[in-house]
Amino acid sequence: MKRLTFLRSAFAALLSAMLLSPALAAYPERPIKLVVPFPAGGSTDMVGRLIAQQLTQSLGQAVTVENRPGAGTVIGTDAVAKAAPDGYTLLLASSSIVLNRLLVKNLPYDAAKAFVPVIGLVKIPHVLVVHPSVPANNLAELIALARARPGALNYASTGNGTLPHVMGELFLSTANVNIMHVPYNGTSPALQDLLAGRVQMLFDNLSTALPNLRTGKVRAIGMTSAKRSAAVPEYPTLAEGGLAGYDAVAWFGVSAPAGTPAAIVQTLNTEIARILASPDFQKRIAGFGGESFGGSADDFGAFMQNDLTMWGRVIKSSNIQLQ
Repeated sequence: MKRLTFLRSAFAALLSAMLLSPALAAYPERPIKLVVPFPAGGSTDMVGRLIAQQLTQSLGQAVTVENRPGAGTVIGTDAVAKAAPDGYTLLLASSSIVLNRLLVKNLPYDAAKAFVPVIGLVKIPHVLVVHPSVPANNLAELIALARARPGALNYASTGNGTLPHVMGELFLSTANVNIMHVPYNGTSPALQDLLAGRVQMLFDNLSTALPNLRTGKVRAIGMTSAKRSAAVPEYPTLAEGGLAGYDAVAWFGVSAPAGTPAAIVQTLNTEIARILASPDFQKRIAGFGGESFGGSADDFGAFMQNDLTMWGRVIKSSNIQLQ
């Protein structure tokens, strides 16, 4: 009797596998959409298009980029959260998905449950830059200056609750200094006022900072990443300069709607990992200071959780709120 029961169970499992496997084995059977919740242009869009182009070749189906900007990436992110969990609509996730979860009230999706991680793509460090008029050539001198003149220095950000803002607050708490925050509406106005000397400091994305660093319009104090950037190895990290443990970067990855079959997630992870390891991809992202990080879907999930924990602590201690 037990043997008969076992055989029936085994047959049922085999039948189920036979019914399901063809659908999964055939993936993808039609074009895939990669939603980039940012405008066209810039490093985020560039990474998305590089991945889409290479996936099109490796999967044998068109992978198209759909730019869905707006509401601090909430519009595009929400569109993917509500898409069918079938592997045909994917999200180019970034640091914004973590910050929005911490700062935006009444998100139209459940930030904790709406997505499954697929793979981490690229990390891009920021660099703390100062106007040449600031009498500090390194981190130690900047901290000494800030402590000697509490509240006299200021740092620009691209807006309340943005990555440069929380990086700045992490810097203030780690260095134990009092520097005023000046929020702007985007990178361009913040950078314009820094170059004009109306503000003294900015945590700038390395890709946008490089031209001004090379022409001497700004001075680098330190990289925000744990290790030096291969693009500018001459610049030390903030951790090297004395802020032990400081490690904060912009990042991009791929996520899918919750409920996407594990087999599809694994297929995407495997194919994208091959792309990340290719010399061509490495060369393309190095041009704007990026480095690939890849790993398993679980690795990417753990990475985002660490980001959530770190920024949650900074936002709470600094009382950052969106108006």
